Amino acid sequence: MQVGILGAGPAGLTAAVALQRYAPPGSVDITVLDRYNSSADYPGVEYGIQARAMRALHRVRADDAARRRGNPVDRIEFYNRNGHRQLALRVDPRWSIGVLRREFLTDLASLSAAPLLRGHDVNAIVAADGGRRVDVTFADGQPARRFDLLVAADGVQSVARRQFFPADAVTHDRGFSAIYLLVDETKAPDGNMPPGFSSIANGGTIRFMRGSFATAVWFPAGNGRLTLALGFDHATRAHIWVSQGLPPDAAWQNLSGVQRRSLARRIAADVPGPGGLVVQALDLVEDWVSPDVYLWSMRDSDPLAQPYTAGLPVVLLGDAAHAFLPTIGMGASLAIEDAEIFSRILARHLAGGGSLDELHTKVLQRFGDHRRGVWLDLMTRARDAVTNWRHETVEQGFVLSPFVPTRVGSALVRGYEQVRGRTLTPTDHAA
Repeated sequence: MQVGILGAGPAGLTAAVALQRYAPPGSVDITVLDRYNSSADYPGVEYGIQARAMRALHRVRADDAARRRGNPVDRIEFYNRNGHRQLALRVDPRWSIGVLRREFLTDLASLSAAPLLRGHDVNAIVAADGGRRVDVTFADGQPARRFDLLVAADGVQSVARRQFFPADAVTHDRGFSAIYLLVDETKAPDGNMPPGFSSIANGGTIRFMRGSFATAVWFPAGNGRLTLALGFDHATRAHIWVSQGLPPDAAWQNLSGVQRRSLARRIAADVPGPGGLVVQALDLVEDWVSPDVYLWSMRDSDPLAQPYTAGLPVVLLGDAAHAFLPTIGMGASLAIEDAEIFSRILARHLAGGGSLDELHTKVLQRFGDHRRGVWLDLMTRARDAVTNWRHETVEQGFVLSPFVPTRVGSALVRGYEQVRGRTLTPTDHAA
């Protein structure tokens, strides 16, 4: 079977590694196509690889891609605008790893024997052989490639989603943005480090902090590196942009490094981090116009009811099937889990002598039925957590219930409500 994988992100690379691990020898010939020229071009700074994804990687012997250069997480803390801790959730550091995107994708790609063709920007997917196969065509006129099965793991701007599900290709603006940036202690001028920075950057605690109009999160990446997210809603963005002498709708990509730094410092100053560390850490950013400093306007897409096409052998995984907000840190983890589970279903079909003609009923539909409930539950949680990034709810502190794990937290919350006769509030310790 000729299998084409669109996208060399978490879903696409995991699918390549998992099929290599699960499929009967000689049963699949895999090719990965990616629009970017290298993993360094891939957008973003950090992934939080949560337990469900780490276990999926472990099943295909690929968890070393996260562990090799990643940083174990053992705790998630939430602080309100007064600097008081609302909740601390313990996390198993064996199965929760923070990684830098480009490092993780490079290491994951190294575990796959499949050809990875960079700089292949797909512009259309065309029926071939009476619809039993598909041809993939490219924007630059390169020769088309034919596949028996196409795995579309090409992200929120998925070509497959736009082409086959145009009514569902819309993304939803969720009313807030975040500046993400990578802070590296090796860039400290004259070795002048903010007090406590090294212990935080090399520690295992993710911290959420609310200010009067902004929310900040730090993600320790190890090796003296820390990822920061500074979040704010659209009204706050317009106000701060104007206060810095900019048009309220000035695009981030058009701002100078000096302007970006000034905006970030204004937002960071609102957050009561320990000893002003959030503001001081910005002095360690060497290049404010690098890809490691970007503004992400938060949008998501509804999970597809059927993540596969009706008439062609095409399946969608990860953000192509369900673009998540980062509010509960599940986007990359679900993409990885999608890919491992789909690959396992396909491999079982091939091992049992299944034919190409049965792909829809025995593989694609089975995958969709298996994943739909998980996507819907976690999408609801991610959207519920949006309030943690909006100005008008800052007085309430963090809404914590979306972070409580489904299998453990739901029973605890229901039990608490039954005993107390009231709904769980943000200041209750849910776990």
